[in-house]
Amino acid sequence: MRRKRKNYRIAEGLESVLGQPGEVVVNFVNASGALAQSFDFSIHAQRPMMAAELAFAFRNQLADKSALTRRGTFKCLRQWFRFLDTMSRQPQWRQWLMSIPAP
Repeated sequence: MRRKRKNYRIAEGLESVLGQPGEVVVNFVNASGALAQSFDFSIHAQRPMMAAELAFAFRNQLADKSALTRRGTFKCLRQWFRFLDTMSRQPQWRQWLMSIPAP
């Protein structure tokens, strides 16, 4: 009995992974394909490129992790953005943050 050949074709019509900065939502689905969790990175609109890059990394690194781990990591990312907002309001840090070249 012959084994069935594995299908390696890529589905057509895939959307861009990063999307538009400021409109970044990361969705995780369960085994049946239903939405399990959703994380909205557009709340970090002051730093849209950083939010988009972190959303991409978030999706790729946490796809196989538990819901609790994802929620905790997203909470830590919110704290990171709050830290950056706080530091950007202080004059000595604001100059340093603005001196970092854009990618």
